[in-house]
Amino acid sequence: MNLYLELSDLYSKLSIKALLSLKYETYFNDKKVFFPSKTSNDVIFSLSLHSIVMQYIIGTINTYYRMEKKFKRTTVTSALPYANGPVHIGHLAGVYVPADIYVRYLRLKKEDVLFIGGSDEHGVPITIRAKKEGITPQDVVDRYHSLIKQSFKEFGISFDVYSRTTSPTHHQLASDFFKTLYNKGEFIEKTSEQYYDEEAHQFLADRYITGECPHCHAEGAYGDQCEKCGTSLSPTDLINPKSAISGSKPVMKETKHWYLPLDKHEGWLRQWILEDHKEWRPNVYGQCKSWLDMGLQHVR
Repeated sequence: MNLYLELSDLYSKLSIKALLSLKYETYFNDKKVFFPSKTSNDVIFSLSLHSIVMQYIIGTINTYYRMEKKFKRTTVTSALPYANGPVHIGHLAGVYVPADIYVRYLRLKKEDVLFIGGSDEHGVPITIRAKKEGITPQDVVDRYHSLIKQSFKEFGISFDVYSRTTSPTHHQLASDFFKTLYNKGEFIEKTSEQYYDEEAHQFLADRYITGECPHCHAEGAYGDQCEKCGTSLSPTDLINPKSAISGSKPVMKETKHWYLPLDKHEGWLRQWILEDHKEWRPNVYGQCKSWLDMGLQHVR
């Protein structure tokens, strides 16, 4: 219980300091919580912040306590925030605060723990934002990486290392992973057809293709999903597809991809997840079980 009290006191101080700079209204356990709307003197809480923090900490640590195994050292990672916008309260509550609680818990127990995170600086949304703003993708990620990193610092998320996926270290490590698997013959090489923008001279990722949804007939549906009706799509499902880069009509063109056959590893993954890790949270365990029950596929 002393660990709970120490963490509760720490998070109360950190939360009050951070929330004073936020303008937000949210819900916690179906009770509305108002964050300041004008100045720090306007702070109005419909229930005690300390009670919220205490309840959250106890619940989180109890979950980790059930999962805890004895290791010489522990590395904790969390989902990488996408560097095309700022972090928001949902990111903090759902991902970074729980991980930070666990890391602080281990540190208070004097265990050897390292908390690692970073900004995800690759992907279609970043290049789309850059095009809309008339700047380079590097300008976008530099802006938001700095903003995200500072936000974590101000909120007290205690990363030991917070880096970015454009770092030379990350590029080298990712390249080494690929080359190792490639040299071991783990990939399956396939040639398929994919939409190509002849004006932009590039193949188009699913999110670079828009058109009319074949289900609800909304305009502006993406090549992977219609945001209006929520239906998952393939680029070829769209009616009157066009490139999100140039606005031109794309053509189908052959391209080559490498696929990792996860079905080849389904046996040991089923054992490791379903039998060896029953202590995982029910939603995580259930999602992994559903993938395994459907049969693992080749991933690109």
